[in-house]
Amino acid sequence: MSLNVLPRGTSLPLSVFPCRPWRPCSLRTCIAKVPRVAPTAEPPRITVRTQAVRGSRAGGSGGRSSEPNGGWTSVTIDAGAGSLINKSINKELLRCKSVAELGDVFTSNEAELDPINVATAWMQLGKLHGSGCGKQDACNALGQRMMGKTLAVAHRMQLRELRSALWGMAKASFALDKHPLGPYFAEAAEQILSGLVAKNETWFGMDASMVWYALGHMPYPWDKELLGSIARKTLEGVDSWEGPKVLAQCIMGMGSNAVTLTASEKGKVVQAITRITHNKNDKRELCRALELVLSGAHFLDVDLPYDTVRHLHDTALQMPVPYAQELQRTNFAVILHRACQMGFQPTPEEAESWCRRLIGDFGPNWTGKELTWTMFAISSVRGYRPPPDVLQRLRAQLLTTRNYDEEDVTRVKMAMKAWNLRMTDAEVKALRVR
Repeated sequence: MSLNVLPRGTSLPLSVFPCRPWRPCSLRTCIAKVPRVAPTAEPPRITVRTQAVRGSRAGGSGGRSSEPNGGWTSVTIDAGAGSLINKSINKELLRCKSVAELGDVFTSNEAELDPINVATAWMQLGKLHGSGCGKQDACNALGQRMMGKTLAVAHRMQLRELRSALWGMAKASFALDKHPLGPYFAEAAEQILSGLVAKNETWFGMDASMVWYALGHMPYPWDKELLGSIARKTLEGVDSWEGPKVLAQCIMGMGSNAVTLTASEKGKVVQAITRITHNKNDKRELCRALELVLSGAHFLDVDLPYDTVRHLHDTALQMPVPYAQELQRTNFAVILHRACQMGFQPTPEEAESWCRRLIGDFGPNWTGKELTWTMFAISSVRGYRPPPDVLQRLRAQLLTTRNYDEEDVTRVKMAMKAWNLRMTDAEVKALRVR
């Protein structure tokens, strides 16, 4: 490996070598950390332009580097197999703890980013947003900056890179249709997916689940024929699905996109749900997946065996309070409603337990959606009417909760009808859509 450093005295850029980000280091120290590679042929040479140590960490002021040219350095490196520099960039991307830091690393290395780097950047953006470390406006702004490079390398992406990039976009709630280049990337993604589906290769559970998570969470008009092809390809590898998370993301992704399955394909879905949910799974992961599994199966028009629905229902009703709170009240209520939609009916004692949990386990504050889904789900139990004190509490909450939408109003009306109750003028007024 040879290094040509410009000019003498310039700080070595941290994004080139595997040192910790934003920490000063010496040329000798960095070279010692770089793995030695036996030379074969004359390797290509690339120039990396990246920023040196941040001034605020290196004794400067105001976060500005005291180095010439604002701390920017050019280093020429023998690329070899083309992976050394990109592996170093990948490590730096994965170490980013904020959207601003991720943007710095992406921008300073943009010319050298390969498809894996771009996919890693999107995944990291999604994780930062999902963990609460990245606000939506900041994620949107960085996503806008990243889209040009993403489109430039899209034609070189394979399944792993594409699934990761799409997953990151979905996790960061990045709207493709609101970016000028978004539709072009979506078209490129569809072409790549179409080619991958045509290959005689199995899509394993993780690959399929990440693709379906993205397709299910990104509000974009994906090609319906392609979605059907992806579903068939996904179900070819159904035996590789492991764990409730993969199961839930695949089924809900297909269901939310209104994919039409054949009877044989529905049978594969039933077998997968039965096999995975009855295995010895991580209890928390299974609880997280329950609503998605039941809703996805409902949207796909899959008839689950009674024993399977009973098992999912009982798992939900018996889940620890912290797991239920993590799931949130609305999703907890949806589980009850979906189980009833699939032909299962809780006993009066079980219905009372649902009432107690939906009202008592999630705290005193309600949103309109939480309240109306709670009423609607409880009313799904045929022949069951909550005790007078529970009804009084729910109806009182109707008058104080705000921000109902049309679907909320519909759910309340259906619940009242099921309980043979008439809405008061005050309740009608409170439910007016604002």
